[in-house]
Amino acid sequence: FKTALNLQINDMIKTIEIPNPNGVDNSSYLTNFGITYETLTSGTTYSTNRIINLKRVNILTYMYELVFEDGSTWEDTAASSYLIERNNEVQFKNLFYIEAGDDVILLDSTDESVNFTRKTVATIQTVKKVFSGWFISVENAKLFLTRTQSTGNESFVSIEHNGPSCPNYGCPCPGTCASCPKSEPYCVFT
Repeated sequence: FKTALNLQINDMIKTIEIPNPNGVDNSSYLTNFGITYETLTSGTTYSTNRIINLKRVNILTYMYELVFEDGSTWEDTAASSYLIERNNEVQFKNLFYIEAGDDVILLDSTDESVNFTRKTVATIQTVKKVFSGWFISVENAKLFLTRTQSTGNESFVSIEHNGPSCPNYGCPCPGTCASCPKSEPYCVFT
């Protein structure tokens, strides 16, 4: 594992290939794959992806804090997308579409292996604050794995989607939001 500060353009990073037995259009990855959690865990393969751009950002934006039923929390920008399970179907959703009761799918990296796990969302809070982080663009598939800070004896990896993002990095973005073919709003540079 490396921090973003230690990454460089052309570094190869870990990614996953999500099984797609139904042949759904996953070009944007903001899709419902129509598969169960069991199909995800048994059919996912690991691959690599090349970093093509890195940019450090410090910006005032809307942040979403997910509080899970086990009391742990997760925080990210509103434009971020996460792999979730809803109604027994695996799908990507922007944070502003995640609801209480959804299971966020993470990878447990506590023992340095990566195994899928689910955390059920109890509540969601939105706060406006300064986000200090990174925009990371990758060459293929738009997916990469990001390790979070460890808490206690646990460590988790999120399955990130680096789709179009907004200059103020906080959807909804007045005057800059568009709709993708899946009727999911996303933000674009204008």
